Amino acid sequence: MTKTKIYILAFIILIVAIGLIIFYVFKGKNETITQKTGYPISVKNVIINPIEKITNNFVTIEKNDNFLISYGGNLDRGTFFITINSEPVIEVSKQAEQEFLRKLKIDQEYACKLDVILNVPSNLDDNLAEYNFGMSFCPNRPHIQDIQRQKNRVIPYTKKASDFGSYSNS
Repeated sequence: MTKTKIYILAFIILIVAIGLIIFYVFKGKNETITQKTGYPISVKNVIINPIEKITNNFVTIEKNDNFLISYGGNLDRGTFFITINSEPVIEVSKQAEQEFLRKLKIDQEYACKLDVILNVPSNLDDNLAEYNFGMSFCPNRPHIQDIQRQKNRVIPYTKKASDFGSYSNS
């Protein structure tokens, strides 16, 4: 082999080595989390890149007029909260569940392994507000559709005292 061919081969090897080094250096900077423990990368990335950071351990993942999806915990363990904020509660809860799956890039089976509390505030329904529900597709948890509704409504008071009859102390 001539000296020229050796120099060309050494130059090509050097360029390839530099390219690989640059690739791994920049790849490491863009990859924020590795999946060694805890949640999959897709879930961790949503937790560390929320739409709103409430505290170091509580974040908002999705928020609109119908529902709120939030998370409390660290990158390895915590609880997801899905709060239903509008009627019709059952339909909105199904929309929220689908957005939860889409946002975290997970399937229903994996979602059922997570700690997820689906709740309804008392201003929508006092009876539903007493429960921490599971998602509709997860077994062994109470679901919204399993509970009798008691919608809260402000009903104007229209009765007069005479409508109740008289009171006697006898």
